[in-house]
Amino acid sequence: MLSPIKSAALVLVAASSLVGCVGASQTAMIDEAGPIPLATGSDIAANPDMAAPASELLPAAVTQTLHTNGMFWGGVTALAANNGDLDQFDGGTGMIFGVAFGNENVKSFFELNYIETQGHLGYSETGAGGPLTWQKSADAAIRSLYAGLRRYLRPVTGQQGRVVPFVVAGLSYHTLDNYPPTGVTPAATADPALALGDAAGLGIYAGTGIELYLSSQITLGFDMRGSYWNWQGQPEATGENGTVASTVSVFYHF
Repeated sequence: MLSPIKSAALVLVAASSLVGCVGASQTAMIDEAGPIPLATGSDIAANPDMAAPASELLPAAVTQTLHTNGMFWGGVTALAANNGDLDQFDGGTGMIFGVAFGNENVKSFFELNYIETQGHLGYSETGAGGPLTWQKSADAAIRSLYAGLRRYLRPVTGQQGRVVPFVVAGLSYHTLDNYPPTGVTPAATADPALALGDAAGLGIYAGTGIELYLSSQITLGFDMRGSYWNWQGQPEATGENGTVASTVSVFYHF
């Protein structure tokens, strides 16, 4: 009778022989079948998916989402108008620059937005002792810095032609510098605001806009925001004002 050790040894030998026979037969089958043919140009032409990159085979909603961490923009201020103690100054035009940082996954960003407008003209009545006429007595520049939240209402994607709306809100700081025409003295009694040399104050703002995707990372944006602020000016004066700005900008998402 064989011992357990010898029996186990015979079983291992038999198993090894069997595996060797099976491996040899499979090798022979592969040798007989010849090499596996590679895809040729005609095969790819017949089935373009064979050559398509993996990104093109995934759903568009997955591959076109840009998980952006920020953006910057620049453009023009089509119109900035005042409604309050400074409404004697006409509307002006100018430029806009901004930057925002955040996370597209939650569609929220912190923005810093700078708007500067020129040509806020003011007119006062003149002609004491004769017919009253209007003369240009003020020419102001308004500079505004906005710091707050920028929230997109749809996912930011790189799909050309996609429209993404957003809302903004936060704190603002405004300055007004008045440059009356040479040789003209503002009519302080008739229009106190036009006699200001400068004014500045803090406020709050809110607004909305849209971005239209021109490419995967470049958009054309339209923005309108309104701000309410209290100001102090020189010569000594205080007041309240509402400023509304409408802008057009080109954005780059990164």
